[in-house]
Amino acid sequence: MLMTRRLFAAIGAALVGTAVMGGPALAEFPDRPVRMLVPYGPGSGPDIVGRIVAESMREITGQTFIVENRVGAGGIVCLEDTYKSAPDGYTLMVGELSSAALVPATRPTKISFNIREGLIPVTQLTEAQTALWVTTTNFPVTNLKELVEHQKGKRFLFSSGGVGTQNHIDVEVFLKAAGIEPGHVPANNSQESAALIASGNVHGNMWAIATGLPLAADGRIRPIAVSGDSRSPLLPDIATFAEQGYPDTGRNLWQGIFVTKDTPPEIVDRLFALFQQAMKMESTRDRLVKAGLVPAESASREEFDKFHAAEVERFKSAVAEFNLVFN
Repeated sequence: MLMTRRLFAAIGAALVGTAVMGGPALAEFPDRPVRMLVPYGPGSGPDIVGRIVAESMREITGQTFIVENRVGAGGIVCLEDTYKSAPDGYTLMVGELSSAALVPATRPTKISFNIREGLIPVTQLTEAQTALWVTTTNFPVTNLKELVEHQKGKRFLFSSGGVGTQNHIDVEVFLKAAGIEPGHVPANNSQESAALIASGNVHGNMWAIATGLPLAADGRIRPIAVSGDSRSPLLPDIATFAEQGYPDTGRNLWQGIFVTKDTPPEIVDRLFALFQQAMKMESTRDRLVKAGLVPAESASREEFDKFHAAEVERFKSAVAEFNLVFN
């Protein structure tokens, strides 16, 4: 009996000691390298964001933030790796619109978990404005009004990265609002999609502004509308969809941080605070802007959680509305 009491006393003392150390230990988080998983390859939006912010986090914490490109199945490989990681805050995912909202909404049976239950949204980091680009080959349209007039009784042929991709759905949404008949031409990759537009085999596509600018510089395509609440500093002369009478069409891309479920709330809060600090650094913001990205950190964890939930539901609704079928 005496030994039993001593055993319980020792366990109690250990627990108290752990609780007392919890504060300082949390303040020292992270005390070893952190993995930042990216769903796409080098040069992709999430990869660029991850590498810029990783450097800032290293300056703040003194720890290495290692960007790992976990490519495959349109982001599903990275989602699964994040979900199966230890819930300790040392594995993060730089998720974005396609991997963290579109794929779970359009291909839920391909993922082993419900993203709203399996991952915790930490904070948004950036967004990127998109534009509706059209070919300059025998297509004189320069704004949305001209597009509507030019396409009366005709289909608007547009390319995309495939059925159910962000640019496919966003073009469909706009064309329906404008009363234009769609003609979707799925491409195998972005290079093929670009070739279709540049050659005039299709009329247009919806791309991130930074993606379309090189082709526009060559005079092969032109932007006729941009997403967001305000014009892009990269295309200051091009009016937004809303300015041209089509609100709720043309959406910004976004990137943010996610961790696996069961990560302790205090660790998630600590990560949120660290990323807030990183995003306030002038060097971080300058590098993101030069990469064509807009700093857009969340005001709170709750704000990003609500935003993420709304994005997943938005794409679920689009799948039902346009009767999209996936393999």
